[in-house]
Amino acid sequence: MKIALDGTPFTKNPVGIAKVIIPLVKEIILKNPTAEYVIYSNKPVVVPSELAKFIVIKKSGFLFKYLPHIVWLKLIAGFLINRDGVDVYISGKGFYPKLSKKIKKIAMIHDLNYLIVPKTMENFHFLSTIFFLKKDALTSDFLLSNSVGTANKIERYWKGKVDLVITPPIDASLFRQLPEETVFKTLNKYGINYKYLFALGTMEPRKNLELTINVFIDLVKNNQNNGHKLIIAGLKGWKNKENLDLLDKYSDYVVHLGYVSDEDLPALYNGATAFLFPSIYEGFGIPVREALLCGTQIITSDIEELREAAYNNAHFINPLSFSEYKQSMLDVLNGKLINKEFKHSNSNTDKLIQFINIP
Repeated sequence: MKIALDGTPFTKNPVGIAKVIIPLVKEIILKNPTAEYVIYSNKPVVVPSELAKFIVIKKSGFLFKYLPHIVWLKLIAGFLINRDGVDVYISGKGFYPKLSKKIKKIAMIHDLNYLIVPKTMENFHFLSTIFFLKKDALTSDFLLSNSVGTANKIERYWKGKVDLVITPPIDASLFRQLPEETVFKTLNKYGINYKYLFALGTMEPRKNLELTINVFIDLVKNNQNNGHKLIIAGLKGWKNKENLDLLDKYSDYVVHLGYVSDEDLPALYNGATAFLFPSIYEGFGIPVREALLCGTQIITSDIEELREAAYNNAHFINPLSFSEYKQSMLDVLNGKLINKEFKHSNSNTDKLIQFINIP
């Protein structure tokens, strides 16, 4: 059996969707080690070392690397995949090339940003999503979503039905409560020797980091930050001028670390007085689940998907309310705790594996 994979999630610094797809592909490979796995892409591909021996990387000609990936996918990739006699194509973002009817198509949908928060998206990505996502996803042979919340929205907005919900697999052996000495060692690496609130996310409008900074600075100006700084990790993103201006203006109180690897994130969660994630909309909210497993107090948005990610263990706020957000920050700074007992489990992929193996 030959299984084709879209190459876009396989990058040097995986974030967002990549943190869902790469572990899922790993699980598929471990349960189907004799299949042949091929990544198709016109962009650089970085495969985790433990998967490298299972995966072949195929790229098109030199000139095609300048095409936006979605353009290459729609115009070029189908020819390569059909020529190679692929049996299954797994689309981590829901988009497909033109494929033979003999090829089984598996799509995973992570969110419906283009319908719910369209103004937060980059223009080209927004347009390509409008044109292709719904049609591609609903003509797949097996449709996945990353949360019950996303599955509900697919039914509500698309009148479609998800075959399987696979919540992002979180490595509970990595994201856990750590000994103090382990936390201090990582914090020292980043020069962190002070109390802090921690936020994580690409600097783009949907993550609502501008509000996070403004609320925190209001606490500082009113001497209510209890000696804390605000630390933000994540890539710089897009539509972020206001965020960057605020970082520059308040650099004594707000620290931007940039990209942080998964190896260091658990210590940053553990060391924080609280984790802040007031996203306007999420398909799931991986950082919320990671922070919870690390035992960190969480302030996050009161939406279906983030309640799911947090197992309902968080200070839930209206992400557009300055006053609610500020009060929740004051609550955690003054020791008002909310974490309760919960049982963590990752989704079972057996139904997906059975589908892949059907002759």
